[in-house]
Amino acid sequence: MADELSDRNKIISEVKALFLNSDFKKLTQIPKDYIENESRTSSGKWKLDLFYAGIRKSVKNTDFSTLEKIALEWIKAYPKSKVAHISYAEILVQKGWYSRGEDSASYTSKEQWKNLKFYMKRARDYLNKYKKTLSDNPGWYTVMLDIAKGENWDKKRFFELLDEAIEKHPYYNPIYYSALYRMQPKWGSFDKKEIENVAQKALVATHKKAGNSRYARFYWVASQLIYKDDLFTKSDVNWSIMSKGIDDVLKEFPSRWNLNYFAYFSCMAGDKDKTKYLLSQIQNNLNKYPWINRKNSYNKCLTWVNNPEDNEDIKYVQEIPVEKLEKYIAKKTMDKPAYIHFSTYKKGCVNCDIKMLDAIAKKYHEKVNFISVNMSNSSDSMKLELYRKYLMKRDPFSMIVHKGKVIERRNNDLFFMGQSLSRYRAERVKAILESYLSEPKNAAYFNQYKRTIIDNASFFNSEENIRLDMSDYLKANTGYKATATAASFYDDRWAYGRSIGKKTQIKAIKEALIDCKKNRKKFKVKEKCRLHMIGNIYVYEKSKDKIKKIMNTIK
Repeated sequence: MADELSDRNKIISEVKALFLNSDFKKLTQIPKDYIENESRTSSGKWKLDLFYAGIRKSVKNTDFSTLEKIALEWIKAYPKSKVAHISYAEILVQKGWYSRGEDSASYTSKEQWKNLKFYMKRARDYLNKYKKTLSDNPGWYTVMLDIAKGENWDKKRFFELLDEAIEKHPYYNPIYYSALYRMQPKWGSFDKKEIENVAQKALVATHKKAGNSRYARFYWVASQLIYKDDLFTKSDVNWSIMSKGIDDVLKEFPSRWNLNYFAYFSCMAGDKDKTKYLLSQIQNNLNKYPWINRKNSYNKCLTWVNNPEDNEDIKYVQEIPVEKLEKYIAKKTMDKPAYIHFSTYKKGCVNCDIKMLDAIAKKYHEKVNFISVNMSNSSDSMKLELYRKYLMKRDPFSMIVHKGKVIERRNNDLFFMGQSLSRYRAERVKAILESYLSEPKNAAYFNQYKRTIIDNASFFNSEENIRLDMSDYLKANTGYKATATAASFYDDRWAYGRSIGKKTQIKAIKEALIDCKKNRKKFKVKEKCRLHMIGNIYVYEKSKDKIKKIMNTIK
């Protein structure tokens, strides 16, 4: 069976070489054949899109004046070639992106932004000038959607362009993928409902001839660009529609590439029957993608579908709804500490952290209770309150509590034993538990790495439950500290500021707020910065009068 990536790279490299060698005859004929025959690769990838990818590749490491000269000579030689005109606009757009660079917005200079806008405008003006004759080619819309991203069009204008593109070229998949590039979090605040609306548009526009295939392909790309491995926990994807879409794709394109990816998605969705069937179709045709970047995921899925036991059972982890969590933590009669894990998952998800947690709990449950809080079942307002009060920047998040006190908390941004601990890794939880259970034997070493709540950061802790009072805190520390935070659930954006070691508490507070405001502007968070802690006292929800009283006790 043909190697999908080799086929794609072959077309891209050929087009790049033809362009740089000014072989205008072939450059004009090849896409003409692609359009007339609606040519695809073995997986269903549009070859016309790969043609334009070859043009884009030409821009890298090539002088722009040379590229522009070649493109204009091509237009001169074949003035009626729509692809020649669109390729020229594509080169202008890519020049804009290369001029901007790949750094985040905060590290992009004014000159870089100026160059991006300059080339985007040139490309937009050129495409609009010849829209009447060029827009019959779907490449006109994919390039224009890229311009919409580069110029940061507002949603109304962006969706109007997208609707027009779908109406004119509903079956050209790259249009939907170009929309997803624009809808990535780094380019704008699009929520999961808006993304699902585009998926539904693709479904409605193409269902008559293509069934649900475009819906399945849409979320395949959405997983790569936006949701990663959280497609079935953080998006609004409808698995029943996507599952049928997988069948529709495989009827037309039963390639090894598609079978491997769809087996992976079925496993992640917790559809055991479909996963088992697709894995049986792969057999000796295992493709390194998508499995290679997901450690042991293939073996886990294979073991899961072939396990005769009811592996949907979670035996050692107790699930508690968010609404009852405060009451649980406040219990002072706990027989042993509790490890509480906040995350998002759906029942049956074989690779989700609830499975990982249960496996670890099997070993430690005699010493520690294991509690799971599924954030996917919580309202947005409830999530936001938790995020604000706990400084939970993202899931998963974990705490150890005992007899009404929060002993320890962690999130993914933390480092443990000098090693970054990635999401869902069993080693992460084991390290936390082993370190906690070994106290005070190695307390000095452990305290170097762990994040303790000596500051009463959890809103569940009452004032009298502060582990160290202010006088003890000041004796143990050479300076004052403060933190401030702003959180917005929309697009999961955060801003955080802190100050440690100042000579006065007032200076620490002032510096923390300034730091937070700076980050708030950087990350475009709408909510204003508020004090989170003064010294070791949690003040996020306190009134100004109460904060003044606290300040009077620590001057």
